[in-house]
Amino acid sequence: MKLILAIVMALFLIIYSPLNSYAAEDLSDTNIALNMTTVDPNLAVKPIYFPLLLFVAFIVITIITIIVILLIRKGRKTGRKGGGPNFFDIIADGDYYPSLPRFQFLVWTFVISFVYLSTYLIRIYSGNFDAPYVDNNLLILLGISIVSPLLSNIISGYKYSGRLSTGDLENIKRKPFKSMLFESGKPALFRYQMFLWTFIGTFIFLGMFVGSLNTYTQNYIQCIADCKQIESLAIPKIDSMLVVLMGLSQSGYLGGKIVARTPARITNVFKDYDNKRLIVLGLNFGEKNDNDFSGGTVLINDKVVAGHSDKDVKWFDTKIEFPLPKKYSESDESFNVALIIDDVVTDEKKYLPNKGIERSDNTDDLKSSE
Repeated sequence: MKLILAIVMALFLIIYSPLNSYAAEDLSDTNIALNMTTVDPNLAVKPIYFPLLLFVAFIVITIITIIVILLIRKGRKTGRKGGGPNFFDIIADGDYYPSLPRFQFLVWTFVISFVYLSTYLIRIYSGNFDAPYVDNNLLILLGISIVSPLLSNIISGYKYSGRLSTGDLENIKRKPFKSMLFESGKPALFRYQMFLWTFIGTFIFLGMFVGSLNTYTQNYIQCIADCKQIESLAIPKIDSMLVVLMGLSQSGYLGGKIVARTPARITNVFKDYDNKRLIVLGLNFGEKNDNDFSGGTVLINDKVVAGHSDKDVKWFDTKIEFPLPKKYSESDESFNVALIIDDVVTDEKKYLPNKGIERSDNTDDLKSSE
């Protein structure tokens, strides 16, 4: 119920826009006035200095990021080479799968921070110390980028609740960045469109910023000779259609994540009383009589040992039972048990005699990222 309410609220925030009859249009005029303050052309920054100020803004953001990276590294435990947290863990979920919404949020954070700081520096060096006005649509766009990771985290907790890492942070195995484009081990269209739209949106916004610099340059050239005031550089206004497209992209991603099949998960592996059969317990294995279930197989040490259609195999949604090959029934050695459903390796565990089971780290693309 909480999940449904959160999704409804997010969709409302994404698609909401005031009606044309809303009686607050005078505020927009005030906003425009705040966004277009003027300065003396003799004090205005010459366009030739733009690259330097843009570079300063970039350096400031880079230095802050480096400081954060150093603080994170300082927080690592000593004595283990390459272990501990790193900066890019900020886009990872609880099981260290790269999160696509968090990645988008990070990209937009960098881009908006750079544009805002660059604009502010240019205004300051022009004698205008008022902070640049941020367009409402830009705030909505940034808000969408904030809401999406929160909802995605709720959905992931609902669908992948058993996959959060509980081991030592120093020994965690991070998943590759490509896994943010996968859902249940397969590339997902709704993930690709969000990944693509992240760069299209930021490219459009940066293009608008470059356009505002060009407009300022033209106004400066025209005004320096025969006028007393020139408009200060302002943060570009975001078109409402860009916000709508951003909202649709996020809605498509969250909707696809909700309806995507929950991956199978192995929770326990053990032999029966006479060591002749192996019992695998878990979730979402599929049922033989389910029309949506195309089949599955069980592997031991990368070799197929059982299939869902085999006569001596009992295959249920939460339990699989099959005869063990003689090699493993008469041995007390550990072995890896992997599960393939719909031609995708969905989970893998290591069987440890008399010690229960241990999750394997060889499942980089099993669970999708957030």
